[in-house]
This record gives sequence, structure tokens and C-alpha cells, in this order.
Amino acid sequence: SFSLPVVTFVDAERFATLREASKLSSAYSEATTAKITAITGSAWGPVYIAAAGRGANADYTFAWPDAVVSAVAPETGAVFLWNDRLKGSSNPVEDRRKLIEEYRATRAGALQAAADGSIEDVVRPEDTRKKILSCLDMLSGKRVSTLPKKHADIQL
Repeated sequence: SFSLPVVTFVDAERFATLREASKLSSAYSEATTAKITAITGSAWGPVYIAAAGRGANADYTFAWPDAVVSAVAPETGAVFLWNDRLKGSSNPVEDRRKLIEEYRATRAGALQAAADGSIEDVVRPEDTRKKILSCLDMLSGKRVSTLPKKHADIQL
């Protein structure tokens, strides 16, 4: 309503609850204006799906260079993919930590997400404002036709 763009700053570490993710998903599904997502920390799990993944339907998604972008938590992804490397380890705690770091670097980094097409761009933190203004300018003519109806029932 009011044709205001939806600009979302995502950091799963600071995301309150799944209820908040649900509200955000509702806002994204109802919005007919520009939807821009900036991943400033980590976007994984339900937060990735609700706000940063392709299914979130954002018009433009970008991340800071040190952001973590993954459909699952890095801890989960590392153990799921490379559990066989932990078998027979003399120091499983340390080896697990190394696998998680490797997963973050090779599978869940912002540059990898951009290369995979999960996000559009990687932007330095000091250029965030400039990038958002550029996106708003690019999407200023966006028009989405919807069926005439009252507002949807949004999760409150």
C-alpha cells in the first residue's frame, strides 16, 4: 500500500523469530512495488528462504563480501556434505570446525552465491546506500497488475 518500496536488510543471526520471517514473507508476497534485499550478515535457513532466496521474489538481492548465503546453516551443510571426513578423526571437534570454515569459504560465501546466481551482486558496505538508490532508480517504473481485491490476511 502507498507504493512504498520494500528494502530489507538481512542478518539471520539477529532475526527475531520464525513469526517475523512469516510476516516478511507476507509483505513480499503482497508488495507490488520494488523489493530490494541487502544481505549484511548471514542469510541461511528460514531467513534465506523468506528474505534472500529466489523464492522470496525480491527484485534485486545483493550481499556484503563477508556475508554467508546458504539454504542451510553452515554447520549443517558442512556435516551433511562432508561427514565422511570426520569418521575416524583423532580430533573431531577441531576437524568439524575446519569443515564449517571450509563450507563458509567455498559453498556459502557471497562471491559463490553471486557466481551461482543466488544473488545479483556483491557490494562493499560503504557502497550499500549508493546501490539501494541505484536499484530504486532502476525499479522506479515497476508496475505489477493484480486482481481487484481487498487486502490479504497477513500473519500478525
